[in-house]
Amino acid sequence: MKLQAILTIAMAAITASAAPADTDAAAPAAIAADNCFHPSSCSRTWGGKCEDYCDKRGFSHMTGDNCGWLKKKCCCIKK
Repeated sequence: MKLQAILTIAMAAITASAAPADTDAAAPAAIAADNCFHPSSCSRTWGGKCEDYCDKRGFSHMTGDNCGWLKKKCCCIKK
């Protein structure tokens, strides 16, 4: 009986510690996802080519939003 109580408490502690925390670390990713200006098409071969695609606009980041598995698109800086 004591073992069962200990296991129940331990599982509750593990579950509570595994819950996602509300931190500001996720904020930059959310901001970047909302700021994809002049997006390219989705492709697996954009690596190293986004600077050329964005050219004078300036490269911001890559995102996989609304792209298939292993595909990404380039996002340029808003100007």
